[in-house]
Formats: sequence, C-alpha cells, structure tokens
Amino acid sequence: MAPERRTETLQKSNSNNNVPTSPMFDEKNVKAFRSEKKRKSLSRKLLGVLEIVKKSPRVDDEEFGFTDAVTFFDLDDKENIPNETPKDKRESDRKKRRQSMGFMRNRRETISSLESPITARNATPTKSKPQEIIPSPPKIEVSPNKKAREQERKARSNVIGEIVSTEKTYSQVLSAIIKVYLNPLRDKELPTFGLIPSSDVKDIFINIESISNISSTLLKQLEERTLFGKSNLVIGDIFVKMIPFFRVYIEYCQQYNQSLQSLKTCRKKFPPFSKFLEKRQSDARYYQECMGLDLPAMLIAPVQRIPRYILLLEDLLRRTDSSHPDRIQLEMSLASMKSVADEINESLTRQEQAATFMKFSQRFPQLQKFVKPHRRFL
Repeated sequence: MAPERRTETLQKSNSNNNVPTSPMFDEKNVKAFRSEKKRKSLSRKLLGVLEIVKKSPRVDDEEFGFTDAVTFFDLDDKENIPNETPKDKRESDRKKRRQSMGFMRNRRETISSLESPITARNATPTKSKPQEIIPSPPKIEVSPNKKAREQERKARSNVIGEIVSTEKTYSQVLSAIIKVYLNPLRDKELPTFGLIPSSDVKDIFINIESISNISSTLLKQLEERTLFGKSNLVIGDIFVKMIPFFRVYIEYCQQYNQSLQSLKTCRKKFPPFSKFLEKRQSDARYYQECMGLDLPAMLIAPVQRIPRYILLLEDLLRRTDSSHPDRIQLEMSLASMKSVADEINESLTRQEQAATFMKFSQRFPQLQKFVKPHRRFL
C-alpha cells in the first residue's frame, strides 16, 4: 500500500475514535492516547464516587489505628481541580482519606453483617425477619385431690408388692425345710434315713408339707395377677378362696412347742442326727438355700405368718378407697384371717391350760380324778 493511502486510511479510522488526524500519530501513539483517555475517564468516575461517599459516615484515622496517611484513590487528573493553596490541598487530601476510610469501613460492616449475626460497631442495624415464636404447651395443674389419689394408688401398689415378695420368701423357707431336712430323713434310699424314728420325724415337722402347698398356690395366683402391674389390682378374691385352707395352721401352731421339744430330745438321744443337723447348717450348698437359718428358726415361720397376713391386709385395706372394687373382698379376707388367728389363739390357750392342769395333777395326786377331756383349768 502506498504511503499516501496508508496515512489516509489511518486518519479516517482515527477520526471515528476522536483521535487527532495528524500524520505524526502512528499506531503506537494512538494506543498511548487511548490509554491516557481511559485513565482520565476512570479518574472522573472516581471523583463522582467520592461525591457519593461524602454522605457516608466518616471516621478519623486514629480511631482505627491508621497512623500513616494512605490515599485510596490515585488521582492525577488536575484539569478539573481548581487552583489550590498548599493548605487547601492538605485539607482536601485529609477529606479524601476520611472518605476512603468511611468507604472501607462500610464495606467491612457489610461483609461482617453477612458472615455473623453480630454487626460491627456503629453499624446501621438491618431489618431481619421476625423469628417465629412457638408457644409452649400450657402447664397442667394437678389438683390436690388428684395428687393425693395418685399417692394413695402408689402406696397401695407398694403394699401389694410387699405381700408378693414376703410370700415368695416364706414359700422358699418352707421348701428348704422339706428339701434339706424332711426328705433326707424319711427317704429310704438315702443314707440319712432312720437317723431318728418316723414318729419323731412326724412330731418335728408336723404338717409342714400341707402348709407349703398352700403357700405355693397362693404365691402362684398372686404372681399371675400382678404380672402386668400392681395398679388398681383386685387380690381380695384370692385370699377369700384360699383362707379356708389356712385352718391347717391351727394344727401346726398347737403342736409347735411339742415339735421343738422333740427336736431337742432327738439331738441329745441320737448323736448321728445332731451331726446331720450341724453338717446341713454348715454346708455351703444348703446355706444359701436355707437363707442362713437353722432348723428351729425355720420351723417358727408358719407360726409368724398368720399375724403377718393380718398386718398386710390391714395396710392394704387402709390404702383402698371405699369405691374400689377390691374393698369388699379385702374386708371379707381380713375378717376370715382374723377368725383363723382367733381360733389359733384359743387352741393355744386351751393347750396351755391343759398343760398347767397336768402339772398340778402330778404335783397333787388327789386332783387326778378331776382330769377330764372336757374340763378346763381357769
């Protein structure tokens, strides 16, 4: 391309970009001119930003610990700035620094408000969406009467639990008497058979097997009834059905003193029997099964059980409301149990009177003619 045509084309293209059409402007000079133009345009835009920033909060340099003067904007465009004195220039620079610091501070506050719920100091609080408040469920106030009924119901459950637990322990004691002592003495296949005569065995253990069967049956029915809890249970009917069988306790209590006397006599009269009792008591295999009790301490358990039944039933009756379905049956059970206890006491009284009369008749032979089965010693 000819030099004239090249210069003409360059001038035409530069005219579209407001570039001087002098032939001295080549491509390199054109690029430099455009760069300078962009810089001045950016400076003018930044001056506009500074006008906007004037409305933002201003801070001193010392407040944030800035001791060195830092100019945020590098403005080289002097054309639009009027002639200033050195004092005005320093004041203008100070204003620019404050404006730039205010801009930076607002920027930091904006970022911190996005990252953390705690806003920066002197920051304008933002309107947040009100938090939804879930109302707490209303408190249900328990009336004193209802609370008292709940306590009575709990106390009644505890009494029923005590009846079942004590019956279980009592049944274990009776089973231990039969397994550890009675069966070895009367089983012909065991070497302990014949240590004492069979009549003495009967005198010592009386009808302990019948009492054990009654206790096991009562315990089984109570456990079945309390299998699914002890609240609002009805157990009076169980005692109503079982108490008629408790009359076997009358015979046992009548012969209890004679049982202890026979045991004492056999221990003195038959040394192998005495060694048998000592071995059973000291053997670790039977110690836990007998709960650490010797034979005399175990034989007194049926005598103490009837009064214990009465105390437990009275306690349960006190914890049972008059409208409870078990109230009437418990009253019947308690009355029947007291009747059995009265019969036991009467039989023991007659037995003591007969024993006392026999002592007097032995001391005074002339009184023997007055000894008759139907007579009582007053």
